[in-house]
Amino acid sequence: MKHLKRFIATLAITVLPFHSYVNGCGGDFYDYMNYYNLFDQLLLENKGLQPFLLTTDDAFYGEDMDPDGKQQQPDENINAWMTFFKKNKTLQDMNEEQFKALLYTASYQSLKQPSSPYITALNKTDAGKHTLTYLQYAKELEPYAQLSNNGDWWEMKRTSSPSEETYTHYKDKGLELYRNCPYDELKLRYGYQLVRLAHYMRNKNNEAIRMYNLYVKPLKQEHYIYYAALEQTAGALYNIGKLANANYLYSRVFDHSDNRKKTAYTSFKIQNEIDWNEAMSWCKDNREKAAMYALRGYNTFSNELEEVENILNIYPESPYIKLLAIRYINKMERDILTRYSHSDATDDTSSFMQPSGKVLAEYERAQQIIKAVMNHPKVGDKDFWALYHAHISFLCKDYRQAATFIDSLQTTKPELLKQKSRTQFSLYLAQLKFIGEDEEKNIRQYLQTSHADEDFINEIVGHLYKMQKDYGKAFLTHNRIENLRQNPDPDIINSLLANAGKENDQTLLTQLYELKGTYYLRMNNFAEAAKWFAKVPESYSLTHYKYDYETEKYIPTGISSDDFNGYSEISPLIFSNGFKRLFSVPASSQLTDVMYEQYPYLNKEHNKATLTAALMQLEKESQMMTEKGARAAYMLANYYYNISPTGYYRNIPAYFTDNSYYWSAYVSYGTTGPNSIPDYSKEYNYRDFTQEYMIVDNMENALALYEQAATYFTDREYKARALFMASSCTMDLYAQNWWSNWNNILNPDFSRSDDEKKVDSYFRQLKKSYSDTQFFKEAVYECKYFEYYVKTEL
Repeated sequence: MKHLKRFIATLAITVLPFHSYVNGCGGDFYDYMNYYNLFDQLLLENKGLQPFLLTTDDAFYGEDMDPDGKQQQPDENINAWMTFFKKNKTLQDMNEEQFKALLYTASYQSLKQPSSPYITALNKTDAGKHTLTYLQYAKELEPYAQLSNNGDWWEMKRTSSPSEETYTHYKDKGLELYRNCPYDELKLRYGYQLVRLAHYMRNKNNEAIRMYNLYVKPLKQEHYIYYAALEQTAGALYNIGKLANANYLYSRVFDHSDNRKKTAYTSFKIQNEIDWNEAMSWCKDNREKAAMYALRGYNTFSNELEEVENILNIYPESPYIKLLAIRYINKMERDILTRYSHSDATDDTSSFMQPSGKVLAEYERAQQIIKAVMNHPKVGDKDFWALYHAHISFLCKDYRQAATFIDSLQTTKPELLKQKSRTQFSLYLAQLKFIGEDEEKNIRQYLQTSHADEDFINEIVGHLYKMQKDYGKAFLTHNRIENLRQNPDPDIINSLLANAGKENDQTLLTQLYELKGTYYLRMNNFAEAAKWFAKVPESYSLTHYKYDYETEKYIPTGISSDDFNGYSEISPLIFSNGFKRLFSVPASSQLTDVMYEQYPYLNKEHNKATLTAALMQLEKESQMMTEKGARAAYMLANYYYNISPTGYYRNIPAYFTDNSYYWSAYVSYGTTGPNSIPDYSKEYNYRDFTQEYMIVDNMENALALYEQAATYFTDREYKARALFMASSCTMDLYAQNWWSNWNNILNPDFSRSDDEKKVDSYFRQLKKSYSDTQFFKEAVYECKYFEYYVKTEL
């Protein structure tokens, strides 16, 4: 057991005892929660291509952490400016951040102020003066290039288009500035402004193309601004229906500009093979064709390895080969390492770690392509490709080949060494058939060096423990002991008891004795419950925990004196009943029946042991078909009613501190589920143990006992009370399924249900035979529904 303590504590990364495993609440809301990503996509060093790694959360990889891409990629526009300034010895007193503020935030008006520090700095050199003139012109045009935000992204559009007169003015001004500027870098920027201005006029697409051909292309300055102008030209071509040419230009922008890659990709539109062939016909060299293949391979439904092969055959030094290969292996992981859902459990347990027939069918072909990449003299980073091949082999259960590739690696790169360790350990885990002390030691040592794949490790470890019937360890791999409160599984409890007994862990043993006793109490097996509660000290109370989001741990929390401590201080009113159904007021104001006071063994504060003993006595006496038996059946019915979903003490079986919340019987829309004991025998492990609750609704038991009591009572007051409580049970059973019952009422063929007819019969009996009782008068006064029914329906 001491090995279990150390092992589980390591898996849990917690300082709490092993039976308080930390597992924060959550759900499968994000991409990474749906599968285990063991091969790091960021082994793609090219930051410009990283947004095109595989994700299903956002349009592009990394957008959740960096929506604008500013942390991931350098600003190519700023870099171009700084190169120009360095070349022309301009703005030597202004650093990059200061110029960025000037470029992106300064207004047109501020650039016209003689006292502006920007103007002072720029006016020191000829290149600076021409830069200032350009920036002033660009700021004038800025309003016509901005998008308006109406609150919805799909409604975003250009703030405004210039009038024909304004367009002509700015076009003529730009052409004059272009002709008078001695710097090709700035001329290129003027050309870009002219192309963009014409493009955004909407009816000037041909002019935008002409502007590009006359004022951008001849400069042969292929850097960021050139490709920004090329993107505008592609948009103009698209607008006039020249799709093939437009797609070709977008592919060039994609290939050459990191900052414009996303826009170029989203603008690139190939609908069919004809579009593809026409766009490819524009390509002038193999690099351009490789970019086209990459764009096609980026499509979600494409086979990336086919495009890898296409690119390898024409342009083997292309960075897109690694991008597409990493996307492909990530798709494989999503297929093979999917975190199965609890609702998907079947007799064959899970498809986890079981490659599909489609994947295995592709495996041989994939190996051929990857070997071709590895062996090509123009492809670098051979260690990456060996590791890549090892990981694909691991995923496809070709463990011997995976080990061979891993052993062949001689890399010194830290990122590849880290991936080697991850793949190597994953391979070790995948081949385990049993976990003993040696295996626990190996896993513990690995987790001390890396927690990157802890959830994946837990998935397999939990499964292996479960397969070798070590249910306690299997449970604790993913859960805390407290999770057994909602579903006290006997197999798990027995396994934990055996392990705790070996180590003589009295604290844990007591907790498990209480859990097992509560399981039998909820199952109404009072005799068996009593055996386990007898082992629990009278002073025992549960420790309640709350999750601390700062420390990411569960911490003990106190409860108020009015809250249920999980074991004792249970009021004798649990054997009472009343008219009202309120939970936020003292029990004494709700539960007014006092029959229990006549029985000393009932009329006292209980713990679960004494409660169980009292229930055993009531159950025994209720077997007698006499007045005494009727009284016992009546008080036993009160207990069952009070712990039902609508009972005042509904929290007692489920350990909740108060009765304000109840989960065990409800499934959806206020409809109860059938009584059930969750069966996890088909599950891969116990990761999803908390997704299903043990449901035991005792309302039917209460109803049967109230009917029995009404039959054998000789006291007319209590006979009337038993009939009224029977009607309450029937109404509550009907109300718990209000959604389906409401739909029935809306049905044209609706007829009153048996439950409703049953309520009628109870109320009729009360009106007919017991209207002279004091209880009947109290019921009419206290229960307005009953009053209405008696006065109107009967």
